[in-house]
Order: sequence, then C-alpha cells, then structure tokens
Amino acid sequence: MKIPYRIIALVFLTMLLTVYNPAAAAPPYKILVLPFTVHSDKDLSFLAKGVEDMLSSRLALKDERVLIEKETARRAAEETKEPIDEQTAVSIAAGLGADYVVFGSLTVFGDSVSTDARFLDVHEKRALTVFNQAGSSHGDIIQHIDLFAKEVSQQVFGQKTPGAQAQTETEKPIDDRHAHPEKLWTGDVRIDEREDLGGPDETGETATALWKSRSFTIEIKGMAVGDVDGNGKKETVFISENKIFIYRAEGSRFNRVREIEGTDFDHFLGVDVADINQNGVSEIFITNYFQKKKLSSFVLEWDGRDFSRIAKDENWYFRVVRQPEPDGVHLYGQKRGAGSKDLFLPGVYELVWVSGAYSALERQPLPREAMVFGFASGNVLNDGRKMVALFTQTDHIRILDPSGREEWKSIDPYGGGAVFLEFPDEFHREETDRLYLPQRIHVADIDGDGNNELVVASNEDSAGRLLTRTRLYKSGRMECLLWDNFGFYPKWRTRRISGHISDSAIGDFDNDGSEEIVFSVVSKGGMFSLKDKSYIVSWKVRK
Repeated sequence: MKIPYRIIALVFLTMLLTVYNPAAAAPPYKILVLPFTVHSDKDLSFLAKGVEDMLSSRLALKDERVLIEKETARRAAEETKEPIDEQTAVSIAAGLGADYVVFGSLTVFGDSVSTDARFLDVHEKRALTVFNQAGSSHGDIIQHIDLFAKEVSQQVFGQKTPGAQAQTETEKPIDDRHAHPEKLWTGDVRIDEREDLGGPDETGETATALWKSRSFTIEIKGMAVGDVDGNGKKETVFISENKIFIYRAEGSRFNRVREIEGTDFDHFLGVDVADINQNGVSEIFITNYFQKKKLSSFVLEWDGRDFSRIAKDENWYFRVVRQPEPDGVHLYGQKRGAGSKDLFLPGVYELVWVSGAYSALERQPLPREAMVFGFASGNVLNDGRKMVALFTQTDHIRILDPSGREEWKSIDPYGGGAVFLEFPDEFHREETDRLYLPQRIHVADIDGDGNNELVVASNEDSAGRLLTRTRLYKSGRMECLLWDNFGFYPKWRTRRISGHISDSAIGDFDNDGSEEIVFSVVSKGGMFSLKDKSYIVSWKVRK
C-alpha cells in the first residue's frame, strides 16, 4: 500500500515540532532562575535573592514545572565571568539541562525603581516574555515580579490566573452586640495629623476615641506603658535604634518626661516596663544588641533624681508578659549563645529579683523552637485551662494545651515584625541572613464582657512574607480574636493604617482609670528611606 505524500509530510513536520518545541515535550519542564543584577547606590543583594525566592514560588507547578536549585543557579552564575545577557543565560541553562531560563535586573535610585526581566526558551534560544516596568515607590518591585510571573504563566504555559479560592473554613460573623464600633471600616485609611480622631459606627455616631501623637522622625522599634517615675501616673516608653523616649499623655497632649541617649554601638531590640522588684516603681527593661554581636541588655529605674542602671551587660532577651488575673505580670528571659549562629539558646525562663539581681526560675513549658518574644499564656479558650498562645516563625498563631499539645493553629498569618537579628549566610559567609522577631500577643478581657480575647497586631506584607531578608509592609491594624470552639475569629478589628504597627501594649495610657490599646505605627521608613516617621496611637474600646 502506497502512503500519500501529504501524510508523510505531516508526520515528518510533527516530528520536527516535537524535537524543536520544548512545549511539545512531556513535562515537567525545568526552569532556571538566575540571580538578578542590582543597580543601586546601596548594597541590595539580599533583595535580588528575595526576587529569586518569589519567582521560584510563583513559577513552580507540581508535576509540570520544577525549578533548578537556587544554590546551583547562583554557583553557575558566579562561575560565569561575563555579564549575563541572553546568550550567556541560555548557555548556562543548557549546561544545567534547563528548558527555560529567567534573568533580569533591578535598578533602584532614590524612590525610583525599574524592573527588567526576560523568560527565554533554551532550545529555541529566544525570548518568550520580555518585561520592563518602572515604579515610583520601592514596594512596586514586588508588584513587578508578581506581574512578570503571571505573564509567563499565561503567555508561555497558557495558565489562567486563578481566582479567589473558596474558603476552607467558615468564618463566623461578628456579633453586632459585642462588635467593636470600628468593625465596618475595612479599607486602607491614612491617619492624618489631627490629634483626636473619633470613628463613626454604622449609625454615624462617634463611638470610640482614637488619639494620635505628633509624628517623631524615628523608627519606633518598641514601646511599653507603666509608671516609671513613681508619681502614680502611667508613662509611655518607646525606643528607636539607640535612644529611649519617656512621654506622658496629659489631656490632649503628649509631654516629654525624659529622653535618654544610647551609644553608637547600641542596637535596641525591645523595651518592657514592669515593677518586678516590687518597690513601687516600674523598671525599664531594654534588650540591647551591642555592636550587633552580643547581648548587652540593661535595666533602668528611677532613683528619685534620674534613671539609673540597676542591671547592665545582661545576656538576656527580656520580655514582660501580663497574664489575666490572678496570674498578673511576669518577666521572662532567654539567653543568647556564644556562636554567631546561636542567636537563641533553647529555653525561656521566668526572671525574678533576688538579692539585687535578676535570677532565673524554672524553664517555661514551651516548644524548643519558641522565642521569648511573641508568646502569652492564660485562660485563652475561656474553659478554665491555662493555655499558651505563641507566634511561629511564619507569623501563624499556635495554641498549646497544658501538656504542650497543639490545640489550634491559624490559617492566616498575624503579627509581622520589622525588628530583626542578622547572622551569617549558610552558603555565603560574606553575606548575612535575617531572623525577624515576632510581635507581642496579649491575652485580656479588653471589652469587659467576661471573656478573654487575643489582641494582636496584623501587618500586611507586600511580598506575602516570601522575602526572607526583608519585609515590605504597606498597612497594619490591631485585631481582637475570640474562641468559639471551632477556632479564633475576629471579634473586631481596627481600621487599616498605612505603614506597619511595630509594637503594642494594653494599659491606662491617658491615666483616666480605664485601659486602652496602645500601639506604635511606622508610617515611613524601612530599607530604602533615609528618614523614618512614627507615632503613637491610643484606641479606647467601648465597654
């Protein structure tokens, strides 16, 4: 039987397409993401690595697309002496057996940014997606990378952008009888420069007092509330990189009590306030990372004339935790190891004042990986049991029962801090990685309805917490979470505020006899900005 010429030609053409078009080959396709080149007047190499992480997570697809290991990609790029262009990128990718390769550059000068990226077909040696976007703010880089990854998925692989996924867990509606009056404010709101900001509830009436301090040209890294000078009135203590600020709210004013300068070698990580030595005056606990190499924490106390150091050069990370009655206020500590990577030694201990020094009692029943920052305990579930609430390193909340068994874990992340410790990169000793410290968790009956709630900050990261070396927060708010036997749900939330919440406290901020939620907001600053801008907010919850 003679086969028609047209059929033979069609079969031959199909064979050619199969050989030369990798899209016709069987998946999974191998994708190589090369390190992006950074053009900037600052060292932003960590940002390039963050971009690699984002692209890797967005381009990978189970059983269809696999990414060549990042360390292999970096090593191959370092061994190439020539600048990486299309020809070089294809050559590197071919040597590693990749089907596709991604390379590009970031240009950052001042507030202007530009992202250039290319997605190449290694077999055909041509660009399938060419991307170039400019932005007026540094957070735009995250949006650029996200958009580039979507274009690749759609243009090259025909993948449609997934819509909103159905919720896997039913959210309980907020009970209007106990809801916070600001519960309907869900959009991003920038607090302006007015000092007294009330917010309307659904009836349009002013239902709560929202007070804002003047702006300080610093990054507030931590804050606490307590009577630190023994005059019977509460002060607000907050810290910048190496300076302590003590202020008191009096009427509508926020008056300076004292400002205490540190040294250029000090790097404050946290501040706490409590009367641990039981002499009627609250101590100020400063967790200090001296020369970014060792802990040299110290404690200040008012002696009638000045704030003097009653403890210094302490190898403790300090944290004060206020537990629901009858437990009260406790001071906890955790030590740092001697090695450059031993940032936290296992074990969180309660510290007490004994014979003129802070001494450790028994170790707390916390997981080995737990840090002294970001945990609280109390009758969290309102069932009579003393539970532990803590943040994981991914900012999810875990609830542990008295035996240490996990009772619940949040689906969504909360918290989100901007204070970090640096340690040597595992693969590149000349570079550093970052460990971000978790935020506080408060256990309290904040609205006086007889039930304990979790009160936490919730900051929204533009990169979805995918960048391991930086955080780009665009907004934040405080949330009150209540247990209902299925999990914690938001009983109320404050409005969203531009920037991020750096710390929080619960206390009688304005000395009117009732407690407020107090938090510090960093509205401008971060890794690119030369000037930071922060302020204190007091949020009085109606009972």
